[in-house]
Amino acid sequence: MVLVLILALLGQHIFGWPQDISGGASSLAGQDIIGGASVVFKRPPRVRDLAGGASALIARHRTPRPTVIAANRPPRPGVPGSEPTPTEPSNDEKAEVYNNQGNTLYDIGKYAEAVEAYKKALTFKPNDALSFNNLGAAYFAQGQNQNAIDAFQKAVSANKDEADGYFNLGIAYNVTEKYDLAEAALKKALALKPDWPEALNALGDTYLTMGRNEDAAKAYEAVVKIQPDNSGAYSNLAFAYDRLLRYDDSIAALKRVIQLTPNDAFAYNNLGAASYKAGKYKDAVDAFTQSLRLKPGDADAQNNLGAAQYALEKYGDAIGAFQEAIKLKPGFADAAYNLGNAYLMSAKFAESADAYQQAIKLRTDYGEAQNNLGIALTNLNRFAEAVAAFREAAR
Repeated sequence: MVLVLILALLGQHIFGWPQDISGGASSLAGQDIIGGASVVFKRPPRVRDLAGGASALIARHRTPRPTVIAANRPPRPGVPGSEPTPTEPSNDEKAEVYNNQGNTLYDIGKYAEAVEAYKKALTFKPNDALSFNNLGAAYFAQGQNQNAIDAFQKAVSANKDEADGYFNLGIAYNVTEKYDLAEAALKKALALKPDWPEALNALGDTYLTMGRNEDAAKAYEAVVKIQPDNSGAYSNLAFAYDRLLRYDDSIAALKRVIQLTPNDAFAYNNLGAASYKAGKYKDAVDAFTQSLRLKPGDADAQNNLGAAQYALEKYGDAIGAFQEAIKLKPGFADAAYNLGNAYLMSAKFAESADAYQQAIKLRTDYGEAQNNLGIALTNLNRFAEAVAAFREAAR
């Protein structure tokens, strides 16, 4: 048993190239070592995750009515002692005043007060789609998602031809993880307003979350066809391509992102991840290095850089990168595991065992780390501990 394990380990030094990556983690060629160095392809922010969530929605302002200009007539002489009788505003006019007040409050971030203003508007005009839409946006901005959904449903019920209401409803459904309903609402928005890039992007986000990666890619492709300078849509498209294992297409999309936004550390990280998965390890190192120049404290990019260096069999460089990732993010179990692998490939068995034990401490069900810990312990002649580690790995 010991001889087999040691021979397998020696084989790893000879055949230590990463194989296919599945779900962002590579496998080393060989019999006993499980896993290589995992990389992180970061998902772009979804519409539902945008900071200040209200910005994702549309709070509408009614089109001002034109001012009626009276025809030129000579003024009539006034009647002595008479005063003009003030005209009582109509309910529609009162609703308009409160809706405008709500819009002002919404625009300055006073969402709770905006809610009250929109509610007041609805007392004068109970079936006003615009006021219901804006009420929903104000609820959504406060995280009151079910109230927002109720208001948006009333908005589209009051006016079934209003695309904005369906769009907002789709966003709210997305946040509450009602993805089938989100898809239906966003499709209605697009039926009313075809080629709407924001709605297409939100639909792509919905499909991506549902695991419908092909549909997501088609939605994002439609966005960039309409808006060829939309870097966010290209970033989303690259992520969808990554899920579809279309790494060369992902690389092309990410290069377009970088062309549009040259200082985007996020895009360079993902370009590195896509290059890594395509087996272009030198390109991956270059991309991760650039990402870290732009954002030096990114633990994920440090881990990814180590993974690419590991794939090039530059184990010393990989060790340094993984150590820096752990320094930046002390609870980073994958980086500790990757560090263990790099030490193992460098025949530093004691350091390897320590790193695997740290990974297991951080993630108690880390079977790959348990298996590789067993190999490291075997090479340290700590056979009883190695057997225990292999048993844990087999659970």
